[in-house]
Order: sequence, then structure tokens, then C-alpha cells
Amino acid sequence: MSLWEDKYLRLCNDVMNFGYREDTRVGPARVLLGQHLSINLEPRRFPILTTRKMYPKPIFGELSAFLKGATMNRQFEEEGCNYWKPNARAWSFNDGVLDEELVVGKVYGYQWRNFNGVDQYKEVLRLIKEDPHSRRIIMTCWNPADLKDMCLPPCHIIVQFHVRGTRLNATIYMRSVDLALGLPADIVLYYALLIHVANQSGLMAENLNFFFGNAHIYEIHIEKLREQVNREPKISPLYFYCDWHRTFSPAHIQLKNYEHHEAIKYDLLV
Repeated sequence: MSLWEDKYLRLCNDVMNFGYREDTRVGPARVLLGQHLSINLEPRRFPILTTRKMYPKPIFGELSAFLKGATMNRQFEEEGCNYWKPNARAWSFNDGVLDEELVVGKVYGYQWRNFNGVDQYKEVLRLIKEDPHSRRIIMTCWNPADLKDMCLPPCHIIVQFHVRGTRLNATIYMRSVDLALGLPADIVLYYALLIHVANQSGLMAENLNFFFGNAHIYEIHIEKLREQVNREPKISPLYFYCDWHRTFSPAHIQLKNYEHHEAIKYDLLV
């Protein structure tokens, strides 16, 4: 049994059962504020949900596009990630634009690689090497000057890395998190990022800690999520990383023995 996934399911139950109702821009939701999820893993285990089938390759593709500072939807699709298109198409900036020219704007990866001229990703790698006990090993996506230039303001806005001996950990703050659809993908993305950064730094990926300003479940997702939380988690799969590369590609991470329940399709709300 996966202990971290059990904690995730308990958080979902808490929000469904005890959350207050909030009307949002995309429909009513149940909400709890100030929540937390710690993901502690055995070595070489990868945190991906087993209570429903997930498809990690598009998420790895999203990470690859982020690390390249992508600002166009086609850059995500070239990496195998096809779920930025609805938000790009809904953005008024793209009115009348052909699909192949859709702009996502200065979203996560642009900020990682060019936050007002600063390459935060390179700075993270430098600090891990030169000052590993620093409490300033941080990348942020929340750039008020650029919010108008994004098809969607960032939800996960800060990641802080921590070196503990030969291990690398990360803490992520999310201003807003969709627990049913968004968070499972974010967990996969940030653990893949942790593996990659650890590899570039001669370390081993260890644990993730998430903090949520607003943790919510859209009411349209509740019926399916109640089915999911009643499923028994399976053990997290092993992962293998092709560690001779300096850049990241979706092909560099392979999951082994990923056992899971059947897929559940949650509607994407934009």
C-alpha cells in the first residue's frame, strides 16, 4: 500500500466532507484552506496515483517544455503534452489565431528561465553545488509584471530545494489546487523535476512537501472522486532515469511495475 497516496485520498475526503462551498469562475467547488501533503518514498519509488490510471508521458513532456522556457502551445505539443491548448484557445490574446500559432505566454517555464532576465533554473543548480545548505534555493513563477501576458496565472508558484546529505528534497507552495485533476499531475511533474535536478547535482531524489493556499474539489468531479477514494492504493512503481543527459526529455524516465486501477476521466474546466 502507498502511504502517501492514502494521505492524498484522506485529504480529498476531508475537502469533500468538510469543505465550504465556493462559487468559482468555472463552477461551484468545495474548499479547505491551508492544507498540506507530504510525500515520503522509499528509494527509487515514483509517486504516481494507483487508484486510477495515469498517463505520465504528457506530464514529462510538459516539464520538458517548461525547462526550455516554452511560450507557444506547439512547443508543448512537440514534447507530447496536449493539454495547454484549451487554456490557450480560451485566452482573448489568441482570438483569430490558427492552432499552430497559439500562444500560452510567459507561463511557468518562461519564468523559470527568464524571470526579469534571471535564469532561476541555472541559479538553483549553482546554489546546490556551491551553497547546498542555503535556504534560498528557490524558483518562483509568480511575476506580477507578467500576469497579463499569461493564458493562465500559475497555480504552483514556488519550489524550494533542500539538500540533506546526499539527498535532495523539495517544498512546493500552490496558491490554488484542483485536487481531483490538477494535483496528481503536479506531483508527477515535480518529482520528475526533483529527479532531474538531483541528477544534475550528483544527488538522489528524496521527498516532496506540498502546501496549499486553497485546496478545492469541483462539485462536477465529486461523484467520480468518491468512487476513487474507495479504491485500495497499490505500491508506488519503481523508476529508472537515463542519467547521462544534461537536458531533460520525457524518454529519460521510465516507470516499472506500475500497477493501477482503471482510468477515471475528470473534465478539464477552463
